[in-house]
Amino acid sequence: PPISEEEYIKWAKEVDKNYQTANRWKMMQPYLSLLQLEAKDDVRGFYFLSKKTENVENLLRSVDTLSAEKQSEIKEWLRQMCQNTEGVGAGCQGLAEAAIKGKQAYEFYLKHLPSGERIWNSYFGLHNPRHEFVWSKASPLEMHIPFQDPHDNTILDFLKINIEDEFKWNDWKMLLDFKPYADVHVEFEPGVTPHVNKAGGDTITMDKNTPLTEWDVQWTIRHEFGHVLGFVDCYVEFYDAQEKVIINYQLDTTHLMCSRMGRMQQSIFDTLKANYLK
Repeated sequence: PPISEEEYIKWAKEVDKNYQTANRWKMMQPYLSLLQLEAKDDVRGFYFLSKKTENVENLLRSVDTLSAEKQSEIKEWLRQMCQNTEGVGAGCQGLAEAAIKGKQAYEFYLKHLPSGERIWNSYFGLHNPRHEFVWSKASPLEMHIPFQDPHDNTILDFLKINIEDEFKWNDWKMLLDFKPYADVHVEFEPGVTPHVNKAGGDTITMDKNTPLTEWDVQWTIRHEFGHVLGFVDCYVEFYDAQEKVIINYQLDTTHLMCSRMGRMQQSIFDTLKANYLK
């Protein structure tokens, strides 16, 4: 095209963002009533008050001296934290307002802090680690993964190159051991959204209609294999019925399980080590 490469990339990203947003809405629209309940896991209040505020006690004890805009922001954060504990439909809006009015904002925050922290940590923990994966102290630099042979060299190379390229850290590496029989395997179905049957599951399902050479597909198999290891998605998504929008945000854009921009990182390695090194 008759524009600079920089300009082309800029607008290509804008088009992709709009396409991905529209596609996600279309896919999730039949499930909005269920998606509305996921608001209980909205951790923005926990994040902004416990991780981004230096002296939260001073802030909350002096909330009545702040601007109306700041008070409104804090009330929303407290409402979100209350929802972490009480769930959707528990009247957390009124409870947060009453706490601020009664000068109990900090006590309200402390009451709901454990739930917010638990939910936040659950996004980065490991669930249902698989027993057949081998990482021994006798060979601490290698983790071996039994994987069912796909009997197709193109698929085998796609799996080996992408998964082994992603899951390595310093001198440590993960190796796929392809076998005629193994629980972990990949399936291809036309038109599906790629997924794994559960955290710590054994079945990776990929879209048969998308070429294995696409960057997005190569990132996806890396991300989906993270689910096989026991990681969950560390992004939050729910439907806000009042605003009539789907809220979707990533907890760490550098983390493989949170974002398409994410990769393997120290925290992933440390979590794997704590759960698999025997």
